[in-house]
Amino acid sequence: MKNNPESLLARIYGVFTIAMQDMDPINVVLMGNTKRTYSDTNTLLYVFDLKGSLVNRETKAKKGKELDQSSVRKDLNLLKLKQSE
Repeated sequence: MKNNPESLLARIYGVFTIAMQDMDPINVVLMGNTKRTYSDTNTLLYVFDLKGSLVNRETKAKKGKELDQSSVRKDLNLLKLKQSE
């Protein structure tokens, strides 16, 4: 990472297990965001939060509207985008 600070490899800061009363422990991965744009020429077309699952993995637009460019899309959105190309 020191040699390639612009790398899009995920930076993992820690892996934790959180345990609380009356709740099963959950595992959490703390990662840095890889979205970096520094000028108007580096405009992102889409942002995706991919988990590798299809269960509840779609961002839906509000009724009568389309998703705007700043919407974070999910796994099913990516599949539908690829199918429409």
